[in-house]
Amino acid sequence: MLKNAWKEVRYHPGRVVATLIAIAISVAFIAGAAVFLATEQSAIAKQGSIQYSASDIVVQPDLSGEPGTDAQQVADKIKAVDGIEAVDATYVSGLSMSKPGGQAASIVVISTPAEGFRWSKITEGAWAQKADELTLTKQVAGDLDAKVGDTIYAQGQPMRVVGISDDPTTRLNVYAYAGPEFFTSQEGGGSPAGWSANITDGADIDKVVADLNAAVPGYQAQTAAAAMEESINQLAGGVEVFRYIFGVFQFIAIVVGMIIIANTFTILITQRRRQIGLLRAVGASSDQVQRMFLGEALLLGMIGSLFGIVLGYLVAMAGSWYTGSIQFGVGFPWFWLLIAFGVGTLVTVAAAYIPIQKTTTVSPLEALQPVLSADKQRKASGVRAIVMAAMFAIGVVLAVLTFVGPRAQALWFAGGASFFLIVSVLFSASLYVPTLLRLLGRSVSWTGPTARLAVMNSARNPQRAGATALALMLAMGLIVGLQVGTSTVRGTFVNMIEEQFPVDMTLATMTPMKPEHQALVKKMQNIDQITALSGGMVTSDSFGDVAVLAADDKLSAAAPKMPAVTDDTVFVGSGPSEGSKLTLTGKDGTTVTLTVKRFGDVMSGQALVSQATMQKLVATPEVYGYWIKVKDTGQVAEMQQELLPLFTSGEMVMMGGGALIADLVNTILDILLAVVTALLGVAVVIALVGVANTLGLSVIERRRESALLRALGMKRGSLRYMLLIEAVLLAITGTLVGLVGGAGLAWLGLSGLFRAIDLPLSDLKFSINIWQTLILLGVAVVCAGLASILPGRRAALASPTEALAID
Repeated sequence: MLKNAWKEVRYHPGRVVATLIAIAISVAFIAGAAVFLATEQSAIAKQGSIQYSASDIVVQPDLSGEPGTDAQQVADKIKAVDGIEAVDATYVSGLSMSKPGGQAASIVVISTPAEGFRWSKITEGAWAQKADELTLTKQVAGDLDAKVGDTIYAQGQPMRVVGISDDPTTRLNVYAYAGPEFFTSQEGGGSPAGWSANITDGADIDKVVADLNAAVPGYQAQTAAAAMEESINQLAGGVEVFRYIFGVFQFIAIVVGMIIIANTFTILITQRRRQIGLLRAVGASSDQVQRMFLGEALLLGMIGSLFGIVLGYLVAMAGSWYTGSIQFGVGFPWFWLLIAFGVGTLVTVAAAYIPIQKTTTVSPLEALQPVLSADKQRKASGVRAIVMAAMFAIGVVLAVLTFVGPRAQALWFAGGASFFLIVSVLFSASLYVPTLLRLLGRSVSWTGPTARLAVMNSARNPQRAGATALALMLAMGLIVGLQVGTSTVRGTFVNMIEEQFPVDMTLATMTPMKPEHQALVKKMQNIDQITALSGGMVTSDSFGDVAVLAADDKLSAAAPKMPAVTDDTVFVGSGPSEGSKLTLTGKDGTTVTLTVKRFGDVMSGQALVSQATMQKLVATPEVYGYWIKVKDTGQVAEMQQELLPLFTSGEMVMMGGGALIADLVNTILDILLAVVTALLGVAVVIALVGVANTLGLSVIERRRESALLRALGMKRGSLRYMLLIEAVLLAITGTLVGLVGGAGLAWLGLSGLFRAIDLPLSDLKFSINIWQTLILLGVAVVCAGLASILPGRRAALASPTEALAID
């Protein structure tokens, strides 16, 4: 069986290219995700324990025991064990580093390892040894734009760069080295994260580990290799979460791939109808023909899966190169690769089974006919229409219950409604897609007979048109649902943030702001309106000393949603409750009693009053902060960069406001949208391969018709144009159904979520990104046009006489 299958594949490779592409892309998704996750898991583990990578043994505090507090005593006990040659304490701390006038970064700082425990080399300068010295990796030096001799602030403490190391570049765990004195001094503090130990030549490492565990109670000694393995195992749970997330998109890609594989096998079998008829005529049974095609499906599944594994490996390597993890070695998760191979092969055989059954159970005479009978299709459509209509009705009822049923079950109702609606819409595609194609075709039918023929041909085979559009519906619907959900969540949360924190950006200090810092704030490029908060320290009867501040005449412009500040009110962000009374006493003994109002943008330790009230309490007002209305909330990070000298000056600065929170929400949502859209893009690519396959099959079935059109005077360009219209109509139909379905289900799901967590639906601001949606539609149309090129070329190449001579 496989021998004959190999001959068919070998002598007619052009027939199976589309099938191999669909299989390879689906399998590449599975294999690539497995390799990427394995590589990242190993790399993170190696980076997290890199301080022990040049050690033989690791000794770490055992949380179940009672470790001592004197690091030197522990080191002495370790060194006293027979077989230990050298010991080095390892300190680890996370610090925020910045360079005045330059960049800022969050860095993991490791104590400089002693000679014999170093895993990297110095390329410039020397290793940090003193409390105020730093050795940067080449990556950190580049991120901070720092060189040997520069001053770097670590948590506000100035430190001098004395060297650059050649550690691997990575985007996952960025670290630098500080002198051991930094951690043992009063400024650094802290206890060792562990001790590294090297053994003497010839020593039995297992015996040394056992002796260490006996000599140092309260600590755990193990080989460095075992510590690395333990780190990897600790990461397994987190990696499994990502594996499940990837698994959802893998399943989607496989489902879309099965649809396309089924279509491509229909093409493959249609191309060989004459061969099937001859086999049946010379005595081959239906089972023998089926086994022949199943053998080809099995072989194609194995070949396509192998190509997919190679492609997935290459994609994973590219991803790991981007994250920097490739420098720690590419993973080889053989178990998951075997699963990917098996799934690809099994899916291919399963997807090919139905077209094989349909086309090999006909009689020899029917097999020689160019078009299959449609009687069975009509019967199946009637049954399908009833079943799908029932499922759609159930979905509608559950959707209504999402809004009017019990709140506690709203999310379950929304989920059930989504399931029934998705199944009914997808699996009834062959019933309504032809009608949609004809309706959509009216927009081009007026252009001439070629366009009208294209519209008729696109809806000629309802099942095939429905299956092609189904793949696009699924992929596009998921992407649009994600986009609508992201846009709606963005709009809803940003609106809630603006209501709770109406001021875009707030800057506050606990001491009067220096003139140079005031000038720095006012120079920021992204300021639309700014108001200074001036005042001084007074005493309150509720929460001690507080900075009483008043805004200048720009308050209404900088904070348009700020309620009026009257002489009898005081605005606080925390502390006294709304409506309570607060008594403030100035330095000269003047007291005022005010009614408290809560306003989230007032910083802790400050109170906002009117100008008249502030002047009663403060003799000489000074600037303690600013409220700012920004031009573009997406440039908050750039504003923070402009204020870097203020943050590194040693002055206590508090920064807040709605723009900061909104920027964080937008950043997270943008990353989520980009990642998931890229993952779902695989399904779109597979679906568009299906458009090309459908057109290819249409060309095969209509060779006699194409020949007649050519004989009547139709030009080759017109034939290609006709197929282009068919492709575009299929793509637009599938995309539009996906757009409507994805948007509707996203709204339904979010509504159910809001009701379930008892939030008013009026707070849900339904939103759709028009530009993203139009771009998505445009991409589908362009790709469909590209997919029509090869089928159009095939249809146009044959001369009328050659095409008419096929039978």
